[in-house]
Amino acid sequence: MDIMKRTDPAVVLDAVLGRLLGHHGGRQIFVFGADGTPFWAARLPVVPEELGYLERALELIERLEANLPKPFFAFDDAYRLLVAALDARSDLYFVVLEDSGQEAAAARVAAIRVELAPYAPVMREELSKHASG
Repeated sequence: MDIMKRTDPAVVLDAVLGRLLGHHGGRQIFVFGADGTPFWAARLPVVPEELGYLERALELIERLEANLPKPFFAFDDAYRLLVAALDARSDLYFVVLEDSGQEAAAARVAAIRVELAPYAPVMREELSKHASG
């Protein structure tokens, strides 16, 4: 994790998200804080359709927070969005734009959580900078 201290966090997070997309599939992966901004995307540029999915994901997360303990995960009704809280702290979330349905969702969520967990402090620091700046 020493590399995180010497490298621009955005560069590292871009690489991590790209690797996640390659390993775990989907059309796109977003990671973001409680208010949805800033967000990081696995694939750039983000197209308008993906931003629409991101808005729907934020609405779904808001509904889930009212009913489920963290860390939660769920799909939208059409199985196009997989949303999950990264951990029990509930300030980081990820969304996978699906291309296959709900098969193996629990395994995908668990694997993504494990791979993102070491980067959570950096993402939280970036969110804090955004909130104070």
